[in-house]
Parts: sequence; C-alpha cells; structure tokens
Amino acid sequence: MILALTTGARQAEIMGFANYAAYKLDDTMAKTPKAVMDMLDNNLKVYKPATEKFLDKIKDYAQKEDGITDLKPWDYSYYNRKLTEETFKLDLEDLRPYFDLEKVLDGVRIHAEKLFNIKMTEVKGKYPVYHPDVKTFEVTDSKTGKIAGCFVTEGLVKRGSKVRLLRD
Repeated sequence: MILALTTGARQAEIMGFANYAAYKLDDTMAKTPKAVMDMLDNNLKVYKPATEKFLDKIKDYAQKEDGITDLKPWDYSYYNRKLTEETFKLDLEDLRPYFDLEKVLDGVRIHAEKLFNIKMTEVKGKYPVYHPDVKTFEVTDSKTGKIAGCFVTEGLVKRGSKVRLLRD
C-alpha cells in the first residue's frame, strides 16, 4: 500500500501536479480537488437539513411506537419501513410481485443493452457456476458482435433467512 501511495505521488510530481488527486482529476469533469470539495460542501449544505429532518421523523416514530429513545443505526431501516407503510397506507410486501427477480433482471438487461449498445444473451452450461440457480449472460458489442464479458447473477434466496420477521 505504501508503495502504491509513493508511486502515485511520484507520478503526480513527474507530471507537474501538486498531488495524486490533482493528477487523477485533471482530465475529468471535476478537473481539480477544490472543485470536488466545493461540490461535496454544497451537497452537505443542501442535503444535510433534509436528512436530519427525515431521521428525526424516524426517531419520533420509534419513540411513539416502541418507546425507543436511543435509536441505533441498525434500527433505522426497520422503523423507516414501518413509518413508510403507515404513512402511505401500504404493505411493502404487496410490492414484492412487481420486483420478481426475473422481471428485475429483464429490466436491467433491456436498459443496459440500450444504454451501452450491447447484447446480453443468457448462456447455459458454457461457463462453470457454483450453484444451479446462478445465471450467466454473455455480453457482446452490438456493432461488432465481439464478446465483451459475462454478467453473472446471484439471486439466491436463503430459505428461512427472513431476519426482518424476528423484529415484527
């Protein structure tokens, strides 16, 4: 790790940059470390108040529902889900059929093909997989037909691992 840091600093120095960050950012949209820091500072100003307000709502909900006054980081997703269900009068489990793994994968494939001008074709038995439920797609360049790589899905559901139900 130290060698990598030293090498990066040396590269920047040779190329005439103040540091490795300036060297790496020079040919990007950001251009400079200052521009990156300015953007992050601006994001902090814009998003922090709304985030704090949102987290306060979750804390208030946890206090109201279960008397929890010291909400831990691992509690947020649980109470956020419960608050969302109550606020919007819906059971998030009712949305599950719309996010079936096959439907989601098909949507990802369609968008990736359009966005990156590629073709994704499921191939069975061509590549070794560690589980029969694993799906492999060959990714090819739509213009040339050359294989660019593989996309491997791992949508395995561990039976009986509904940890969330332990909280309900």
